[in-house]
This record gives sequence, structure tokens and C-alpha cells, in this order.
Amino acid sequence: MKRIALVFATLAFWAGMAHSQTVYPAERLPPEIAQHLQQMLTMHAPPNAVEMPVPLDLFKTEADRKAWGELAHILQVYNETYHRQPTGVEMVDALEHGLGNLDPHTELYDPEEGKELRDHISGKFGGVGLEIMLTSGDDKSPKGIKVNPLPDQPADKAGVKAKDVIVEICTWDDQPDPRISAIFDAHGKEKVPPKCHQTMDMSQREAVKLIKGEPNTVVRILVWRANNDSPLAFDIHRDVIKITPVQDLKVQNGYGSLRLTTFNAETEHDVMDGLVTLKVKNDGKPLAGLLLDLRGNTGGMLDQAMLLVSHFISGKQYSSREAAVVLSEEKRGAITPLANARGAKDMLDGVPIVIVVNGGSASASEVVSGILQLHGRATIAGVEPSFGKGSIQEIRTLNSGKVLRLTTAQYLIGSRGCERPIQGIGVKPDILLKPKDGELLAIGGEKDLEHSLPTSTVSNADCKYHFSVSPEHRAKALEILKTFGLEVKDPA
Repeated sequence: MKRIALVFATLAFWAGMAHSQTVYPAERLPPEIAQHLQQMLTMHAPPNAVEMPVPLDLFKTEADRKAWGELAHILQVYNETYHRQPTGVEMVDALEHGLGNLDPHTELYDPEEGKELRDHISGKFGGVGLEIMLTSGDDKSPKGIKVNPLPDQPADKAGVKAKDVIVEICTWDDQPDPRISAIFDAHGKEKVPPKCHQTMDMSQREAVKLIKGEPNTVVRILVWRANNDSPLAFDIHRDVIKITPVQDLKVQNGYGSLRLTTFNAETEHDVMDGLVTLKVKNDGKPLAGLLLDLRGNTGGMLDQAMLLVSHFISGKQYSSREAAVVLSEEKRGAITPLANARGAKDMLDGVPIVIVVNGGSASASEVVSGILQLHGRATIAGVEPSFGKGSIQEIRTLNSGKVLRLTTAQYLIGSRGCERPIQGIGVKPDILLKPKDGELLAIGGEKDLEHSLPTSTVSNADCKYHFSVSPEHRAKALEILKTFGLEVKDPA
């Protein structure tokens, strides 16, 4: 890790010289990296730049060559794939200070961390069952890591609550034997002290790395909770976490309700199975309406979100292919349609859908709720707007085995010419709900994260296509919310 850090620093120094009228000739560099390093170094060089030979001893070992090759690969992917054309200064800053300076969702992982990232996406990993996001804090709460515990997982069973803020993480993972039996005696008293880390200036990646770990080990978190005078400590036993996307299947008065916790590789399959189960619970009769609960769902795989949309929307309502566009990406000034719903078939046959969101609903959750709202298929309810993460990330495995997660575009919802951003705005409820006793509102959103991408300035002033739910649909939506115990703030 030290070698890589030194290489980063050296490259930043070189690029700084390039901006001071120095250009390095490509033929002096190892051929496998010359093209992309030279591109970066000369990107903004002035016309009167002079050549200066590169110290060849920087490449005298195979390890050095591999390190430079890795940097060149990162630069290539970044320069060709990032959501907008980066400047030379930004590329240097990214290498010198870390990719997190680009935006909150661009990161470089070592091979082990990359495997953990893919495991998390697949829905099975070792940990405590917490969804986390950074919070900058305010006069009511501290800066730290805001959490949402997954139901029936170790953190939930230990007593951690949604919107607790982790202020300190303590682990025993550096011990020769970190298993619970080696750390605690028969009375639950710790034999050795943990190593503790304040979260105030911690990245989300660092927090995940500390919290996750092998089953049968323990992590201690100290959390701030509203209306408590001092932090609460929880010793949580790690276990194999298998995320079940669909939970809390209920049927009342002919209406169905399901909670969707994540968008992993199993989401579409599990939702379809869940809808079949709801019909069975409804004595085999079609549902009269559906409540889809996306509260606390921080997102996941975009393709799963789009598959879900295709089952809840009908292509018959669209007069043209342009009207049927439901998702586009904005990248480097160009807007490109990604999906349209002309071939979609509504498996609920148009019965009312109510989607419940909150400040913890993000990314793929916002794709689903935003599209179905904008295309007149669902009514959105909630105590507050959703989180506002409207960017797309790709995961690339580098030649070295490291994994690069890179923001490649902003997504836009709406028909062609009617595109609307989610980034920094979120999805706003059509129906405001009253917070339940003890329910906390979100502490900040995407727009409050450091280095957050600015909201797209796309204009839909000339939009030709407008969709909305019928008055009957809205009336049924209010009835569905009441049926499942959700109180409307202003029912008028």
C-alpha cells in the first residue's frame, strides 16, 4: 500500500510539472502505459511546452512497471468512462488525494474489498446487517455514519434502530484469535480491549470495512440516538448475512402490501413470487391495490429496478416510442435513452399502486418510484422526499485484480423531451404522511455529501407527454394507506 501511495504522489508531481510547461515524451515511458500517461500529462500543456526526459530508474523493476500499468489503466477508464470529461487538474487531484474527491461513489478497492463489494451486491456476505450512509451532522445530530438495520439481522436483534448515528466503531480483528470465545469470558466480560475508531472523518468505505467481518466475531458500535443524553454501546455478533429483498407480506381488505429492502440479483424474482403469495393470501383473487414499501431501501442494481418497472407499467398507453422512454442517462452533455416501456405488461392490470418512501430511499428505489410516479402509474407517499442519489456507477476489474467503482452518468426519468433529474432532488411524495411516534426524519441527503455531483440542468419546458393518476386512483391510494395504518398529514 505504501508503494502505491508513493507512486500516486510521484505522478501528481509530474503532472504538476506538465502544467509548468513540461511534456514527457511518450517514447521514454514503458509502452504499456505511455499512451494514457502521456495523454494525462499533456492534456492542458501550453503550446510552448518543452520536452524533458523521464528518469528511467522509476521503471527498473517489474513491480514498478506493474504499478505504473495499473495507474495507466485507472486513468484510461476514468478518462473514457467518467460521467463527464475530466480536466487534467481533476485527474491529478484524484490520484493524489483519492478517487473520493471526484464524487462520493467513485472508489478503488483492493481485490479482497472488490470481492466483498460483489458479495454485497449478490446479497450474501459476513457482517451485522446494517445499511449505512454518511451524514454531515447539524445542530440536532453529530457528524458520523447514519444506519438502517435490516430486519431480523444481528444489528436489529441487538437493538440498533433506524437513523441511529454511529460515532465510534471498536473491533478486535487485529487479535491473533478474534473469535467471540477468545475475546469474552463466560460472563461476557472482555479479556482484551478493542481498537476503537472515531467516525467523524471516516469514509463510508472505511466504516464498511470495520463493521463487516468473519462470522463468530464481534464489533462494538457507539451510536447517537435522538432524545438520549449519551451514546449507546452495542456489541454485535457478526454472522452470514443473506439479504432477503421481499419482506412483510400482508393482505387486508383485498389490498396487498410488501416491503422491498434492496435491489440485488434476486429482487425481481422475489417480488414476482411475493405477488403470487399475496394473491394466494387473498383467497386466490386478484389484488384490489398494492402498497410497495421502499422506506430505507438504499438501492442496488439498476437492471433489477428496470425489470420491476416493466412488470408494473403497460406499454399500451404510449402513442410513440419517445413517449414510452422511462429512463435516460446524461453523460458528457449528451442524453441517451436507456429503456422504454412499449413492450411492458402490467401484471397488476392497472389496480392502484402506492409507493412509500423516506429519506433513506435512494438510487434504484428512486428509479422505480420516480418512473411510476411520472408515468401516472403510482402515487408516492411519505413523511419526506427520498434521498436524491441520481448517479450511475459501473464496476470494473483492473488488470491488477483491483476493482474500480466509477460514476459514469446521471440518470434521468421521463419521456423523451420530458426528462427529469433525481440527483440532489429525490422523489417528492404526492401524499405527505404523519411521522409515527419516535420516527426521525432524514439527516441530510445526497446533496449534503462532500463532493456530491450537481443536479442536472436538463430542461423539460417543451415536454409533450404528460401522465397522471386518476382521481379514483388517488382516492384508493388514501384508502390503502389507511388500511395499513399509515396516517395522512393532509388528506384533502
